[in-house]
Amino acid sequence: MKLDLMSEIQTGSPAAGASKPIERPATGAAGQGRLTAGAGTGTPPPSSTTVTLSPQSQALATQGSNADVDTAKVESIKTSIANGSFTINAEAIADKLLSNASEMLSAARR
Repeated sequence: MKLDLMSEIQTGSPAAGASKPIERPATGAAGQGRLTAGAGTGTPPPSSTTVTLSPQSQALATQGSNADVDTAKVESIKTSIANGSFTINAEAIADKLLSNASEMLSAARR
């Protein structure tokens, strides 16, 4: 399953259905909790913060977030669903599930 992390990177917010990390207050040297600037308020960091992407991440960004998606196949499936002609091969799905379960079990025994 492919996660939509590019939308989170570009917009700064998690993808739909993603859980938000818990923000915890920083602890001082004396053990007393204190909040850091903007912690827990949803306030973004100061605008003076700069981020530099590595050349590898820049290359991935230029490829697009759907580099692994066959858009022609997706459109074909969308069309067949809209027409009501899409059929599900339950036997093929069951075979794949059994195959994947078998692989995971054999890997766990190693």
